Amino acid sequence: LASSAASDVYKRQVQPDASAAINEENLFVKVDVSRKNLYLGESTLATIKVYSRVDLTNFGRSKFPAFTGFLAEEVPTPQQIELVRENYNGQLYNVGIIRKMLLFPQHTGELTIEPFELECIVRQRLTGGGRSIFDDFFGNYRDVRAMRSSRPVTVHVKELPQEGKPVGFSGTVGTISMSTSLSADTVNANDAITYKAVSYTHLT
Repeated sequence: LASSAASDVYKRQVQPDASAAINEENLFVKVDVSRKNLYLGESTLATIKVYSRVDLTNFGRSKFPAFTGFLAEEVPTPQQIELVRENYNGQLYNVGIIRKMLLFPQHTGELTIEPFELECIVRQRLTGGGRSIFDDFFGNYRDVRAMRSSRPVTVHVKELPQEGKPVGFSGTVGTISMSTSLSADTVNANDAITYKAVSYTHLT
């Protein structure tokens, strides 16, 4: 699934470094999952993030994973991406959430979430001989486009334990509720009525 990040969804909250080098350490994207080991029928939350120590001003093209092997349900997030400061591996980054997805595995085994791709637009201060302190006031900057890809993420899905499994258990996991209804509250002798029973399953 390919899409484009809108140009007005970026909100800068903390002061970035316009002179920082654009490399994989200062700018990268990452897919975090809440659980990497789960049983069939359980879910895991995938959060797609961008990490920046440069002057990230906008986004361009993006390509989201297909989430093959999962039933994927998008979790609502703010339309405007707000960068907040986060400590990752001992370094401070400006971090923004791109998208959240609730994933339900459809079969057991190892399921791989493919890389997420994002084009980042970075404002970088020009350097070189002859610069003066007045250059900053006259827009001595350039916009640099940098593509970033996340690493694949593997989720291990196990079969439900067989020990103690009730006879006829179908594998459904969650909270099950049922409602019933009658077509009429009062009837005459020999009249027909309709009895309905509906069950609901809330996955966990």
